Amino acid sequence: MEDALGVYLVKITGVLQVNDIAPLSFIEPTIKQVLLSRRKLDYIRKLETEIIDEAIKEKEFEVYTKDEDE
Repeated sequence: MEDALGVYLVKITGVLQVNDIAPLSFIEPTIKQVLLSRRKLDYIRKLETEIIDEAIKEKEFEVYTKDEDE
């Protein structure tokens, strides 16, 4: 490929088929993001449970119900 700044050359050393396993360096950022998201969700669930349990224990909670008219 060529533009005003110069010429860019690419050498392809291998091609994977559709169902081949991707190289770790290619999928590593995706794996990290999935793990971080999972940890975040687990933490949020744990925090919600702890807050609810503490509120029930201290009897400091209110129950809101949705009216059927809305």
